[in-house]
Amino acid sequence: MYGDSAKQALLQFGQTALRIFDISYAIRAFRLLGDAGMVGFLSHLEDCDDKSLLSGYLALAQEGDKDKAQQFFLSSSHPVAALDMRCDAMQWEQALSLAPQLAPDRVNYISYEFAQQLEVQGEYQRASDYYRKGITNGRLKNQDEQCMGGLARTLIRTGEVRKGIDQALEIGSETVCRECASILEGMKLLDESALMYQHGGQVERAVEIYLSTRNLKGASGLMQQVKTPLLHLQYGRAREAEGSYEEAIKEYLFAGDILSVARLYININDLGSAFILVRESKSAEAALVVSRFCQQQSKFEEAIEFLVVARCFKEGYDLANTQRLMDRYY
Repeated sequence: MYGDSAKQALLQFGQTALRIFDISYAIRAFRLLGDAGMVGFLSHLEDCDDKSLLSGYLALAQEGDKDKAQQFFLSSSHPVAALDMRCDAMQWEQALSLAPQLAPDRVNYISYEFAQQLEVQGEYQRASDYYRKGITNGRLKNQDEQCMGGLARTLIRTGEVRKGIDQALEIGSETVCRECASILEGMKLLDESALMYQHGGQVERAVEIYLSTRNLKGASGLMQQVKTPLLHLQYGRAREAEGSYEEAIKEYLFAGDILSVARLYININDLGSAFILVRESKSAEAALVVSRFCQQQSKFEEAIEFLVVARCFKEGYDLANTQRLMDRYY
């Protein structure tokens, strides 16, 4: 182990070696200091004889001065190192100022990366512009899809909602559609959001939104794909409210709301269906509702039958006794 003074001497020796570009001696000094990171870094430079290139890497490693390093890189035999440095640091705007001269084939990719960065930062108009510049027209399919998806999102966020929706639908990606749906929902453009959730494969979320906006037309075409009973119940209530009783009955049946089905059968005077429903379901609540209606209509035999199903035994007994229909009770 070296004392503090020895370590200081080794460090000064290593730094002096770097200043005169003696990489081998610098590696020895930093190895003795136990600085594995510096040794690894310098090992990659040991065979480099371009002093400008070396100066750039050393300015970056020792001082962290990217502007100074860039000047050295650009004057070296490998100027693209300046571009690599900016890309490694995710300094995409600076990278774009270098790419057209140093690596024109990387402009699309850097534009795409810069667009993503701008979108995260909330600079949606600029992000939209750079997503367009990131499109390679089929050369890089995955990148093109990502750029077109980003373009759809940023178009919506910058107020070009219709264009953004059309863009997302043209791509045909469920992921992009869901992302756009979430953005639209946040903007309170609920019907548009529901449409995008539908295309994004989240049909039940689309139905939830359609029901919240009373857009029954939008919901109606999706109900066959909905498995959640609560949504069928809500849709049934909405259809009942507008007087579409047959449709409401179908939805209540799916939701298992036997009481509401019985109530609607009575409402449309379909007692036969109400009787069958109660006999098959054995629902006490529905049986009591049907029994009450039968009593109003003087249909005492059925009224007694359904009081028994409802487990209202005393009331059923009293009614049977009063109407001399004890055989129906037993």
